[in-house]
Amino acid sequence: MANFYNLDRINNVIIEEDPEYIILQGGRNIGKSYQVKKKLLEDSYVNGTELIYLRREQVDIKTDLAQGYWSDMNIREITEDTWDSIIVYQGKIFWARHDDEGKICEKQQFGWVHALSLASHYKSVMFPKVSDIIFEEFIPDNKPYLQNEPLQLQEYVSTIFRTRKGRCWLIGNTLTKLNPYVDAWKLEGINKMKPKQIDIYRSTVQVQTENGVETHTVKTAVQYCAASGLLSKMAFGAGSNQIVTNEYRRFEQPKVSADFVNNLCHVVYTMYMFYQNLKFKMDFCEIDDSCELGQSRRYFWYVKPAASKITIDDLEDTRVISNEVDMNPLHTGLNPISPKEKRLFDYFAKNKVFFCDDMTGTDWKQCFQALMRR
Repeated sequence: MANFYNLDRINNVIIEEDPEYIILQGGRNIGKSYQVKKKLLEDSYVNGTELIYLRREQVDIKTDLAQGYWSDMNIREITEDTWDSIIVYQGKIFWARHDDEGKICEKQQFGWVHALSLASHYKSVMFPKVSDIIFEEFIPDNKPYLQNEPLQLQEYVSTIFRTRKGRCWLIGNTLTKLNPYVDAWKLEGINKMKPKQIDIYRSTVQVQTENGVETHTVKTAVQYCAASGLLSKMAFGAGSNQIVTNEYRRFEQPKVSADFVNNLCHVVYTMYMFYQNLKFKMDFCEIDDSCELGQSRRYFWYVKPAASKITIDDLEDTRVISNEVDMNPLHTGLNPISPKEKRLFDYFAKNKVFFCDDMTGTDWKQCFQALMRR
């Protein structure tokens, strides 16, 4: 594992900052999960603590999948030859030892397998020895997040730890910038992080107790894990770049330059799109008659990122498409507010949408599709 991602820096952060939540994101096959699993298994063996392997959906915690998650661990080395394997049975994780005939002769539980979608089922159960939760693949690949998932996760974590302090590790691949945790947990800088960068976010909470109002701070550490530089032997084309360099997934999009829009087009209509943590400015453009391409009066939408600090409140008199509920009649979901606007919206179906770059187009199409589903 010498060429793979190393947890030394995040360990230093844990020692110095002691965060409750640790988010590790980066490309595939760079050792994020391996290093976390190894550390927590060593902690569990030495200290007698327990852990939880958490996934989003029930289908992800089938016994064969949950047991396979640990298959790259050298259990004999971690446990000083006390145990030789890990087995999963009925939602519980065990150290195990086999006899000469390959049969399990002894086992000892040290963990649990849970699905976040089943969080309500765990509320009546106590987990006093659990010190860590590993939430794997918290950034889904072409699958939806749960409704109000960041809040659901916090409630689940509170169920597990009650009044104790623990750690929740969120591990994900850099697939998409679309992420409800960014807004919900105010992780403003997460999409602009550089490889190896670690950011610490602090949220101060006031709680009414029998002793009065108590204040405490919840810390979230975010690390953008460095690429391994090792290319998967099965990766090729555009996908290989994302896998080896940790870049967000992007696809080729129809593009026009800002110079073309500014010098050879006239902006007829402007609106903004907000979805979760992503923001776009959308101009409906008419190509000038002076341009030979514009002789047939062609129209198209031009999309670019909106200013990062702009908010819906800043756009009180501006047309906004959003997933947020708002009393402003100019702020709606993906539905036209007038016959004229409906004609402009028809250009979406005609694929007359052009972008400033491929990443913007990839992000915008994900948000558009999500708004369509709503």
